[in-house]
Amino acid sequence: METISTTLNTSLVLNKGDLSSAYFKIIPYIDNQPIIESFAIDYELQGAGCFLNAFFVEAVQDSGVFLTLRLGALNGTKELKFQKLNTENSWETFTIKQTDQFTYKILDSNARDGNNSYRVQIFFENGVSIISEVASTYYVNSQDFIVYPNPAKSMETLYVYSRLFEGTYQFKLFNLAGGLVYTTELSDVRSFIELPTLQDGVYLYIIHQNNAIKSRSKLVIGN
Repeated sequence: METISTTLNTSLVLNKGDLSSAYFKIIPYIDNQPIIESFAIDYELQGAGCFLNAFFVEAVQDSGVFLTLRLGALNGTKELKFQKLNTENSWETFTIKQTDQFTYKILDSNARDGNNSYRVQIFFENGVSIISEVASTYYVNSQDFIVYPNPAKSMETLYVYSRLFEGTYQFKLFNLAGGLVYTTELSDVRSFIELPTLQDGVYLYIIHQNNAIKSRSKLVIGN
């Protein structure tokens, strides 16, 4: 091992591009005399390989969508902008935080029915910024049920989310001639339906319980 830097401070920032190895150890000195040195470590295994370690979202019924961000480092960072995709398909900032901790949990209490997409932008003191990958989830607010994707594809998964769920419901899919082409039970607030082979076109679905229709709409099958 060779010496790459000496400092009087308690922290040191190194440019990753200047490094030839991922293994480091630290040797403290007092009066120019070395004392007990650290073990050698691989910094890439220390959970700080990048500034953004994790970003994910979770829909919680009757609360909204929670955004969780985990940072791998704070050095040189300035602030965070949590953003969501609006109905005009552009990104808008709804929360700004200073970078003074490694983990953030932000609530979007104004999540809308259907798909909600989020990202976080990290700003640095030197004016540079990086953007996370987009994280998306579906939320049910004003409707009793949401069926997506729509349009859907034959032989793929159809998702049915409900706002209030009590007991068992029936999902029935009809063609435009009124013929029943598929039926299944829904027994959870989030149900996954594996669609059968269906011709491309427009279908009608109903969700009912004890002969009472709770939701009905059109479902498009096709590419």
